[in-house]
Amino acid sequence: MRYLIYFLFFLVACNSGENYQNTSNLIDNNAQISVENNIFNFGEIIQGEKVTAQFTIKNTGSSDLIIVNVKTSCGCTAASWNKNPLTSGREEVIEVTFNSENKIGKQEKTVSLLTNATPNTTILTIIGNVIVPEKKLKR
Repeated sequence: MRYLIYFLFFLVACNSGENYQNTSNLIDNNAQISVENNIFNFGEIIQGEKVTAQFTIKNTGSSDLIIVNVKTSCGCTAASWNKNPLTSGREEVIEVTFNSENKIGKQEKTVSLLTNATPNTTILTIIGNVIVPEKKLKR
């Protein structure tokens, strides 16, 4: 029985590194990100409308720029981007869609890009004002 336990422990220990992702090379000082304009003001929209902002990013470094993760500040905001590395000198558009359903007033939502550049986090922001349609106000 003791040998079975050792054998199982050995199997688990040997296989536990299979899904291990080496993150030690995440920071690459030769990758650099620049954003043409990191704030998008959508002005005024009527509650329930969706608005999409396009943010142009560029790899101004000499190594490939990798967007490791994109995190939005709210479930009302979604981002789409190319998952492939961005080679030196190339540009890419990141689309951010804001859904104003059940939102009222001034809004400020952020999208955080985790990359292999230094610094490794870049923040994109969308701002604006959501107004309630007159039909909903008269209820």
